[in-house]
Order: sequence, then C-alpha cells, then structure tokens
Amino acid sequence: MRASLAVPMFPAFPSGVVSVRQLARRFSAAGGALRSLAQGKANVWAHMDRRVIVAELRDRLRDPMILDQDPTGLCGPLSIVMELARRAPTRYVLAAKELLEAGKLTCATGRVIEAEAELRQEPVIAGDIGQVDWLLAATMRDDENIWEDIDDTANGLESMTFWGEQRGWIRDVLNLPSGGWETCFNSGEVDCMKKAEQAVKAGGVAFFLVDANVIKDGGSDHEEEMYWQRSTHKARTAPTSLSSKVHSKDDDFPPDHWVAYLGGLNLGPDPDSGAPVAIRLWSWGREYLVTGTVDAFTEYLYAVATGY
Repeated sequence: MRASLAVPMFPAFPSGVVSVRQLARRFSAAGGALRSLAQGKANVWAHMDRRVIVAELRDRLRDPMILDQDPTGLCGPLSIVMELARRAPTRYVLAAKELLEAGKLTCATGRVIEAEAELRQEPVIAGDIGQVDWLLAATMRDDENIWEDIDDTANGLESMTFWGEQRGWIRDVLNLPSGGWETCFNSGEVDCMKKAEQAVKAGGVAFFLVDANVIKDGGSDHEEEMYWQRSTHKARTAPTSLSSKVHSKDDDFPPDHWVAYLGGLNLGPDPDSGAPVAIRLWSWGREYLVTGTVDAFTEYLYAVATGY
C-alpha cells in the first residue's frame, strides 16, 4: 500500500495522512472490476495485450487526464472516454473488459456499440494513444461511421465526429439523459458558452468543437487576443505546474477538434464582447487555461454538446 500511495494521483487527496477509508471510497469498486479483468482469458482482438490493458487502466484510474489521442484524430470519442474514467471509473473498467472479451460495449441506456471483426484485426497505432484508449475510442468512432472504417492513421473523415454523435455518446456512454447540442458557425457562440457553463455547474459535462489553433502556439500571430497555459498529465507523475502564457495561433476554418470543458466561465446574463474569460479545457493529456475576451474565444468556437 505504501508503494501505491507513493505514486501521484489526480485529483490528489487532501494533504496529510490518507486513510484506508479514503482509498476504498475512491478505488475499491473499480479495483475489483480491474482484478476481474486481469484474471480473465477471453480476448477477441488480434493485437491487444491484456496485461498492457490492465496496466494502462490502473494508471488511468489514478489520473484520467493522462489520456492522449496523438497521433489519431479521435478527439471526440476520447474526450468522452476521459469523462467516463473521471466520473464513473467502475463502468469505465467494465466497458474495457466487455470490449476486450466480447467485442462490444453495452451502455447503461441499452445501446450496444460493437467492434467489427475488421477493426479487431487492426494494430494499435504507434504514438501516445494507449491500447485501452484505442480499444474504446476507435470502437465508438467506427460504430458511427457509414462509409469510412477506422484504419491506417485514424485521421481525416474516418475520425471526424459531429455534434449529434458527441451528444449521443454523452447520453449513452456517460448515461446523462438531459442536455443537447447546438452549433454556432455563424452566430450563437455566447449561447453555446452559456449552455456549457450551465451543464457543468449542474454536475454534468460539456464539450466544445473548436478550431484547435486556440491551444496551439501562435508565435508572432496577434489577430486574436487569446492566450493559453497548460499543465501536462503523465502516468505515475504529478501534473506539471501551469506553463507561462502562450499566444494562440490565429483562428482558421474548418473546426477540427473536440475539447472537454472543465469550468471557469462566469458569463452572467448579458456579457459584453470585451469581457474577460478564463476557460479551463482538457485535450491531448493536458489541462489548458485559456484566457482572453468573450469576443476572441467566439472566433474559435463552432459547437457545443452537453449532458447532465
């Protein structure tokens, strides 16, 4: 137990002595599910290693924010998986177990997401994405696809997620029946921001479809007054402190990235376009603090999907 406690966890326990009760409350149910997975035999995937899956799940239970899609384009489903691990760790482990052993994911709503035989023969793409991340996110994305199968680099059309699909996973995978989606390609950005704020404050989730340039280094770009700082999450390591401010890259089109909204918006009933914002986002195994003005952030925002 001492060795386990020496490994950083996120969120961290309050400072001081950690009690057995605190550990049991956080990890006992998910740990039991993980032991069941470790002791299993069935595996319907050609390139999945049970021992690797178990080790990755253990790390993700300690810190769900270490998930990283790189080098794939699976930002939509993986942001859902991060929230599943964060909000319902036992269901997260059981979802991985059912997919590994039976090739399907049965949602709390009764929806069944199946991994086709062709996908189960695909090797996991080399990069920061883990086997268990691929297991869940690739299955979710491939199940929605009509024309394109998930293969090769899992980028482009085969990995693209629309707002209705993101909302469907929120309802079925996260088991959050209320909420919805809204686009803001031409107008309505502030309304979308308010919907995200309301959902998260109600104990739910929200995801923004953005131009990823909002969290990329803009160098000398200064079209939009938007800045970001980030804290990196890595397995068995405490998250880094927030970096220094970096100017966001100038906005571009089309939108290409789903991020999880973690909080920070306090817009009020009728925010001024020049009002300051400090928005907490998650993506690529990192927490971002994005600061600027309401007007500047709207230049990067195109849709929201919520659940509570």
